[in-house]
Amino acid sequence: MTANAQENPELDGYWKRSDAAVARAVGGDIFLAAPSEGSIHALNPMASAVWRVLEMPRTFREICTLFASAFPDEDPRQIGSDLSELLKTLEKNGLVGHVGPVTPHPDSE
Repeated sequence: MTANAQENPELDGYWKRSDAAVARAVGGDIFLAAPSEGSIHALNPMASAVWRVLEMPRTFREICTLFASAFPDEDPRQIGSDLSELLKTLEKNGLVGHVGPVTPHPDSE
C-alpha cells in the first residue's frame, strides 16, 4: 500500500468527486451518471465505498489507510493496487478527479 502510494506519482495529490457526476442511491446500491460522457455506472461495493470516502477530498495514501484499517486481513499492497486501478477507471469515466501533487495535509502526519 504505502509503496504504491509513494512510487506512483500519477496518484499524488488529492482525489475528489467530480462536480459533474450525479449520484443516486437505490437501496444499498449507488449509481453515478457522468452527463458529459453520457453514461451511467453501477458501482460495486468497493467503488461505492470509495465514493463515500471521497465525500471530502483525500490523498491516495489516506484512502489506502482507511481501506487497510477496514480490511486488516487483506494484503495492503493488493488494496493499494486495487484502489489505484479503481481511481484511474473512475477518473477516466469522468466520475472523480484529482489535483496534485500538493503539500501534505497537517492532520495526515
